[in-house]
Amino acid sequence: MNITLLTTSFPRFSGDAAGRFIYECTEHLAGPGRHIRVLAPHGPGIAKTPLSEKYAVHHFRYFFPARWESLAYSGGIISRLKANRLRALLLPFFMVSFFFAALRQARRADLLHAYWTPAALVALAVKPFCQASVVVTLWGSDILFTRWRPFSGVLRWCLNRSDAIICESSLFKDELIAFGLPAEKISIIANGIDLNRFQPRGRASARKELGLSEESFVFLSVGSCSPVKGHSYLIDAMPGILEKFPAARFILVGDGEARPSLEKAARDRGVADHITFAGWREPRAIPTWMNTADAFIHPSLREGNPNAVLEAMASGLPVICTEVGGVGEMIEEGENGLLIAAESASAIVEKALLLARDDKLRSALGRKARRFVETRYDSWSKQAERVAQLYETLPGVPPGSAGATPVPRESNP
Repeated sequence: MNITLLTTSFPRFSGDAAGRFIYECTEHLAGPGRHIRVLAPHGPGIAKTPLSEKYAVHHFRYFFPARWESLAYSGGIISRLKANRLRALLLPFFMVSFFFAALRQARRADLLHAYWTPAALVALAVKPFCQASVVVTLWGSDILFTRWRPFSGVLRWCLNRSDAIICESSLFKDELIAFGLPAEKISIIANGIDLNRFQPRGRASARKELGLSEESFVFLSVGSCSPVKGHSYLIDAMPGILEKFPAARFILVGDGEARPSLEKAARDRGVADHITFAGWREPRAIPTWMNTADAFIHPSLREGNPNAVLEAMASGLPVICTEVGGVGEMIEEGENGLLIAAESASAIVEKALLLARDDKLRSALGRKARRFVETRYDSWSKQAERVAQLYETLPGVPPGSAGATPVPRESNP
């Protein structure tokens, strides 16, 4: 079976965090009987050597010179447009180039699997010119497109022409049904998580490895430095936390266009000496960073089921997270984590001080968080298996062809 994956984000080099969840699924999905080609935008930093020998990746060009191809990556298209509205001028070139690149790939594809709304529109535009079925995977940010009235009717008509839609939570499924998509087309398949990599380990050894003090109380946040991740509200909360808990130390792992403004905000509020901007780190290093922390804060303004939160929970950390998107299905307030309203620095202060002062609460939340992830979320290989099983139900896909090679299961620790 020939499968073409269309995406606006995919790792450009070894260790790149862009579209990492697509990469993980693809790594487990590819194999004998399933020939995969990934189509993603060109951009800075693309490695000359292939990321994987299991499948091919083609990066389509959409503007010249290459340094002006700045619409994708580093937080995603929506964040890039918000950071610089002039990038909207690149959109027509991006979509037309994406369409013609997808059209070339579709001629030898049995199935097109599109990730995010822009890729979905391209796949559905290509569909009349080929015999391929179309699967669309949508995440939390895609709901914004459904609420944009000048565009929502066209989007509804297009998505109804897909053969299957994947989303990651029942809340998102309900929103898609309310938008006008048939329930029978929508499958809930959450992202996977590697429970062998993300698990509680010794904090002392992790801090020694990264050169961090034993005495500090570390609040960790992991995510791209883009406005949608809400890190500005965390920095706004820092003075209130430090006033009553001076031992607090804050670490932000991630990079992006908003980093300079976040660093300036920290200086303006007099808290620059209490926060470490660790920058981009390879995914293999994230478990060590998780194990340096006493608590995890995720102040995002918009999410689906954030993998960073799942990884923190799997690492046994008590988490503070905004109640947005599918987060309410992951965290039960006071049971396996703490929920706060979005865009509220005062709520961050309140819950951060609560965790800092209560050892028993932190321990209980972290223990229950780990147990929740163990019982509710699958490995990446299991997620790929579920995607392959969905492929088998589509028009033109012979039974057994998508699952021609069994996907190995991973055991949880």
